[in-house]
Amino acid sequence: MFKKKTNNYVSDVDQTLAELREHLPVSESQHKEINKHTKIAQHRDRKQSNEQSTIWENF
Repeated sequence: MFKKKTNNYVSDVDQTLAELREHLPVSESQHKEINKHTKIAQHRDRKQSNEQSTIWENF
């Protein structure tokens, strides 16, 4: 009744864009985005220390 959907199909446009991305250098703004998200992932994946920050001592 239902036809199985193929998951490995890549359109011609996507193939062309993938080839272009392989050969073009990363722009300055792309480099900044990569660094930003790498930093976010590092903070997300590291365990937070159990020590309380000194900012809350006076409250």
